[in-house]
Amino acid sequence: MSIILGPSLKPVVLGQDYFEKIKTKKRKKYYFVVVADSEKGPRVNQYKNESEFHKGREPMERFFLQNCIYFSPREERKLKTAISLYGVDETWTLVASSESQRVEWLLNLQRLRPSLPFSFVCDVVITKLEFASELEYTPLRTGEHCRFCFESTAVCIQRLGETRPFIHFAFDCIRAVAHPAEYDFVILDLGRHSEFGLSKLWLTLDSVEMAMTLNKMLIDAFQQCRSGVLHPRQHLDPASNYYSADPCGSQAPASPEADRRVSSRRQRASEADDYVPINPVLREEHT
Repeated sequence: MSIILGPSLKPVVLGQDYFEKIKTKKRKKYYFVVVADSEKGPRVNQYKNESEFHKGREPMERFFLQNCIYFSPREERKLKTAISLYGVDETWTLVASSESQRVEWLLNLQRLRPSLPFSFVCDVVITKLEFASELEYTPLRTGEHCRFCFESTAVCIQRLGETRPFIHFAFDCIRAVAHPAEYDFVILDLGRHSEFGLSKLWLTLDSVEMAMTLNKMLIDAFQQCRSGVLHPRQHLDPASNYYSADPCGSQAPASPEADRRVSSRRQRASEADDYVPINPVLREEHT
């Protein structure tokens, strides 16, 4: 249910409480107020303490919900009662004192922002890029902090401060997803039909738990996109958190000998103790 305020109505306070705000891995407690306002727009105001709010002081910071592209509860072990709000140019992570407080604020946010442009968003840093062929230009840059966003049939990357994504990948272009256990990054293997052709993207996230979540979201989204019908080359290995879809590079190998080489590599990889899950089909095409 959305709240509609007439032009003459004053701002309405829907919730107010103390939260710990995480900024650059440091926590500090502030007083937050969620406001429904028809003139300036719904927002979350941040104050130094409760008395500053009751004295009518200006807030330290404001998060305008019309600029919010996604919000969700966090499920990491250290952030069990946290909420993340993703704006166009910033992310607020607020840690509630209890689960009931978090649920109450999530309901208030949902009332004020009932529809969101994306079904899932997370902050990533592009830490490494690999391309099968040399490209004249790529908008991706290593070390860049971006948003990795889910749409209905594609994923996209959006820069901080920009209102629209600048890169889209249809789920059919993702050949494989790998998340090495106990690491905070995810590797995407992209097929020929992607914007960059055969390529790999290393995406580093805030935590190991967020990397696991992104890995699972990609697998679930691809399977839903394919109506639950597994492709003949799809492979899921829970022990290695590796998923190979290979929808765009699904042509048969060029020869029986090439097919035997791929099978041999898979066999050796499965028997190796230090196996790092990378799509053997993609290795074959890079050679």
